[in-house]
Amino acid sequence: MKARFLLLAIAGLAVTGCVSSNNSGPEVLAALDRQPDGYTGVYGSPPKRFTIRRSYVSQQKLCRVVVLTGDASTHVETFCKAKGGKWR
Repeated sequence: MKARFLLLAIAGLAVTGCVSSNNSGPEVLAALDRQPDGYTGVYGSPPKRFTIRRSYVSQQKLCRVVVLTGDASTHVETFCKAKGGKWR
């Protein structure tokens, strides 16, 4: 059931475009530039976990789907950037 929800969330974000509250911290943004899909790291205080699930490219931008896991919640964000731009 959890996998089905995650798949639906990723599909929904892919259809609607890139959305990010950008409250994930510099650790996540740095990992987006340097780490491969499947990478898991920690961010914030108290420490929370994030996993880079997948990447996709269009002619205008690069996007990466990230699962952010806190104490009692999990949500999915899609970060995108144009070539040479900043993650949003």
